[in-house]
Formats: sequence, C-alpha cells, structure tokens
Amino acid sequence: MTQTDAIRCCAKCGLAYRSSYACCPSDGGELQLHDRDPLIGATVGPYEIEALIGEGGMSRVYRARHSRLQQRKVAVKVLLGDFAADLEMRLRFAHEAELASSLNHPNIVSVLDYGVTDRGMTYLAMQYVEGGALSALIDDKAPLPLERVLALGRGMCRGLAHAHAAGVVHRDFKPDNVLIVAAADGEVARIADFGLAITSNEEVSARFTQAGIALGTPLYAAPEQTHGDEVVDSRADLFGLGVTLYEMTAGKLPYDSEGGFDAMRANATGKPPPIAERTEGRVRVPAAFDALLRRMLARKASDRPATALEVLEALNALDPAALPMEADAVSLPARRHGPRRWAAIGAVLAVAGGVGLVVARRDNPPQQLPAPIAVVAAQPAPPMLPPAPPVDASLARGAEPPAHTTPARRTATPAPRPLPRRARDQTPAPPPAPVQVSVESPIAPEVPTPAPAPVPVPVPVPLPAPVVKVAPPPRDARITIEKLAVRGSLSASVLHRGIERVLPAIQRCYVEAATQAHQRGNVRVRVALKIDDTRRAVDVQSTSPWAALSTCARSALGGIRTSTAPDVGSVGVQFDLSIVGVP
Repeated sequence: MTQTDAIRCCAKCGLAYRSSYACCPSDGGELQLHDRDPLIGATVGPYEIEALIGEGGMSRVYRARHSRLQQRKVAVKVLLGDFAADLEMRLRFAHEAELASSLNHPNIVSVLDYGVTDRGMTYLAMQYVEGGALSALIDDKAPLPLERVLALGRGMCRGLAHAHAAGVVHRDFKPDNVLIVAAADGEVARIADFGLAITSNEEVSARFTQAGIALGTPLYAAPEQTHGDEVVDSRADLFGLGVTLYEMTAGKLPYDSEGGFDAMRANATGKPPPIAERTEGRVRVPAAFDALLRRMLARKASDRPATALEVLEALNALDPAALPMEADAVSLPARRHGPRRWAAIGAVLAVAGGVGLVVARRDNPPQQLPAPIAVVAAQPAPPMLPPAPPVDASLARGAEPPAHTTPARRTATPAPRPLPRRARDQTPAPPPAPVQVSVESPIAPEVPTPAPAPVPVPVPVPLPAPVVKVAPPPRDARITIEKLAVRGSLSASVLHRGIERVLPAIQRCYVEAATQAHQRGNVRVRVALKIDDTRRAVDVQSTSPWAALSTCARSALGGIRTSTAPDVGSVGVQFDLSIVGVP
C-alpha cells in the first residue's frame, strides 16, 4: 500500500483526520499514518466495528454489531477528527441525531442511538441497510426505465412527506443520500443523512445555519439555498427531488456545468430543457411527466408544487403504458400538401367527371388553390407545331433577299358568301378530304465527315503491390493504474474506485485507436484532472503517443465520479494508465 492509500489517525482514540493537525485536539494523541483503519475491530460505545462501508465529507460509516445483541446489525457514523474538535460541528451532529430519531418511516433510514465516548469520539447508530446508493445505480444503469423511475420516485415522495409533516427539512437531498434496498415486492428507496436538516423551529434552525455548511450540494441545491435572505422550506427538498428524477430518467443532469458556482447559476437562472431535447431524442417521456419536472425545478419556490404529497399524486396519475410519449423535441416538421397530393386530388376529380367541392373555413384565411383541371370531350388533337410560313419563290430559286423588306400585312380571311335560297334547303355536301402537301427543303442536308479511327495506345500493366504484413488489431486490452498521486482531502482508494469505473471505456478507446493506426503495442497514457465538490472529474488532461487515444481517453475520463466529495475546494489527481493490447 502506498503512502497515499494510508490514513492519518490518532494513536490513542483512532479518529481519522484529513487536515494537517500534528496531534489529536481531543486527547492530544499523535497522528500517524496507518495502512488499516484502527477502528475496524475496535469498540465504539456498545458497538463492535466490523468494516468500513462509506465515507462522507464529515464522517465515516462502519458496519457494526451491538456488543450484547449480536444479531442486531447497525451502521455507525463517526465524525471525523477534523470536525469532532469543533464545538459547532459536534452540536450539528447531535442535532442530526435528534431530528432523524424522530422519524420512523419505511422510506427513511432511522437513527437508533447517539453518544460520545470517553475519548471524545462522537457517533450515532442507524439502521443497517443492505443496498447501494442511488447515485451508483444512476452511474451504472441510467437512463432508467420510466416505470422504475416512477416507482422509486413515489417512495422518495412518501419519505419526504413524512419528514416534512414532522417539521424536518432535509436540505441536502441528492442521489448520494438515497439508498436502494431490495424487498420482496420490488425496490425500496430509503432517505438517509439528515446532516444539513432544519426544523420548523426558526430559533433552533438559525443556530445551525452557516454559509458554506448548510448550503447543500450545488448541483441539487435550490436557488433559495444560495441566497441568505430567502426562506428555505420543504420546497427546497422538492427541487433536489426534481433534479434527481431528471437525472434518473435522462442519465444526465438538466444542465451542463462544471459544478460549484456554475451549477448554482444554472439552477437559479436556467430553464430545464425537455428530456427528449436533453437526450437528443433517445429518451421520450409523457408530456405530463416533463411538465411536472419543470414545475419542481422552477426558480421560485412559489412556482413549485406545495408539498411532497402533491408530487406523489402527480406521479400516481402517470401510467407509462397509457400515456402518450412526448416527441415534440425530435419530431419532424408537419408535412404540407405538396404537388403529389394535389395531383392525386386532380386525378380523382377527373375520374368523377370534373366536379370539385371546396369547403372554406371562416376562421382560416383563403388559401391559393391550384389551377382547376378542365375535363373536355374527345376532339381531334391540334397540330404539335404551327403551320410553316409561306416560302418566297425568289428565296427558293437562290436569289438574294432584298435589302429592305417590308413585313407582310396580315390579310383577313374573307367571310363565306351566303348560299342562295335553293342551296339552303339542300343537304350540304361533305367537306372534301384534306390534301396533304409536303414542301421539300431546298437546302441539302450536311453529311458529317467521319472522324479518323483512334490509334491504339499500349496500356502499361501495373506491377503487383508488395505484400505488407499488418498485425491484426487487438480485441481487448489490459489496463493498470500506476503512480496515483492525490493532492487534497480524498483518499487514494476512493479515487482508485472512481477510475476503475471508466476503464471499460478506456479499453474501447484503445482498441479503436489501435485499429486505426494498425498497431498493437503497449501504450502509456498520462492523466491529470481535478475532482470538484460535485464528485466529478474536471479539467481532464491526457497525453499518449496516439492522438486518437488521447482524445477518446479524455472524454472517457470525464465520466469519473467518486463516492465521496472533497471537504473543501477541489482535489488534484495524477496517474498513469499502462495499456497492453490483447490479440
């Protein structure tokens, strides 16, 4: 285990520290680097610690058993030594235990016990829940099916409704604080970690409201949580729930942001796009669900649903099998009646005898219709070409035309003379048959001169190209994380787990880049990035001998998401990825 994997703990009480204290403020013990957490196997109050199961910004969570009731498993939350030395943080920790212990609901993780050891270690015991965080489910499976989103969303609404009815506002509702537990009838969502919760008692809540502490996670924090002059109530939890439901359904947050103030500004000023638009048409949901999310993510608290029960009723009214899916964001423009449709209409009218019916609506302006189609009885077809003009005899004999010619006057056709009376009474004789007169052209047609036959040119026969043996592209790759260095308040093990989650994507990047370059050698990718307070990787930089691999790896590494967030600021991370191609 490297030095970055070690944990700094007090030699006396075993409290873990992340800051640069030289000794433990609680008992004066020296802080030393340990390869193993000294609390594992120790006893904290009446609980025997068995394993570390989670780590947050202010505490570490362990699986434990009651020393006298061995069959009773609990989760013990121990405040980090950095915060245990602060009186304000100890009071906040006790405040969380008091609030959460008053809640008893199937969709809430209940607090069972609270205490302080003789050496000043502050802890609370909660129900032990076998399940993973909702954030891990989103990372692995999102976008989730709408049926699953609605089922889990209803459970979260019930848990929040119970807490709000007891006067408790969570103020840090996010996927990290929701556990998904398997049950006989499906999955159950259970809300945990009321560390930033407030009550309806303004005097009590004011004591625990500090800038930078009670803000919540920026990506899920309501706009009023970023303004100290606005009242924060239960509708702030509905905002966090709305962001969570959006992320579960779309597989991404409503806005692209780098976290921190960028996320707060987007929540305060932006308008969440429809899910179909955010996912480029890959995910479509009922229009009623999109409208509900937009209400929950409204900038003003007064524009959101009033209670969690109102959101629950809206979710209950949604049935994915019965409601139409919204596709406005990706639908094609409405097709208008083009020439083909009017041609078909004209054909129908012609078959029907040329009778047409036009219905004009008063509420619409008149439209320009195509020219009507006339249906005429069968008649002799007119000549295709106009009759040829009379040919001047002088031109026919080859004489030159006069210098000045006057255009011939058009003479009117004389009207037929009236027949005599006797002729009128007789049956008119049939008209004589038309006489066809052909006029031969005086100019003889030109006879084209045959072109000379092409001379054959010998075509050189290309020589066969030399055979070059190309190594077959790799089908897979083995990747090793090396030289991991962390500068900040996150442990190397937490970073290592976050990096491992994106290694399959890095493998695909290597195979694609090696196939394009027709290579299969070993490659080393050097990476530098930061983990911000949203647990996401930002400012990602990657270099390798292959430009295509560097670009693809940079995009894949942007998907790193750690299980815990840094305490203050961002954490700098550097490491190498050693990649070996597998044929």
